Formats: sequence, C-alpha cells, structure tokens
Amino acid sequence: MTPEPARRAAWDAYLVVTVDLLPDLDGDHINYGRVSVDLTSLATRIRLWAPGWGPTGQVLAAAISTALRLHRDGHHNDLARLLRVIAARLFRVASRRSNPARGPAQSG
Repeated sequence: MTPEPARRAAWDAYLVVTVDLLPDLDGDHINYGRVSVDLTSLATRIRLWAPGWGPTGQVLAAAISTALRLHRDGHHNDLARLLRVIAARLFRVASRRSNPARGPAQSG
C-alpha cells in the first residue's frame, strides 16, 4: 500500500493536471506561460515523489519528460492526450482501491 504522503502527493499532482493544465490546453487560446509554469511544477512534483510510487512512478517520470518536450516543441494536442494518461495513472496511485484487472493500485 502506498504511504499516505505519497498518495496525497499523487492526488495533488492529479489536480494540477485536471484543474490547471487540461483546461488551459483544451481552450481556444493556450496561455503558454501558465502552461509552462504548471507543467514545470508538475514535473518537479512527479520527479520528487516517483520513487514512492513504485514502478508507476518510473513510468510517470518518463512521461513527464515527454510532456515537457511536447510543450517545448508546440505539440499541444499530443500533450493534452499524454496528460490525460498521466492523470489516470496519478488517480490510480492516489486511490485506495486496487484494480483487479491490473493488480494493486501501487507497488513497492
């Protein structure tokens, strides 16, 4: 079971994606400065907590590096799709429930 601080960190990161980043990317006008700040903050948080999230943390750390590159290169539709996947993984880590099809919500 993931320790409570790591689970809370995953939930906070999930909120950054779903409340801050995705609405900015889904709109007609992208606020590039705000996306940069929020994405950098998210990357820092994910890299800090990834060891506590087991193998899923390793996947999230790799994914956030790709997300930063997509933003830098201006591929914001692809970035939004990747952030939805990241959000789903973060939600799974933050959840107390396990998914019988995929095993426990966390490993390690």
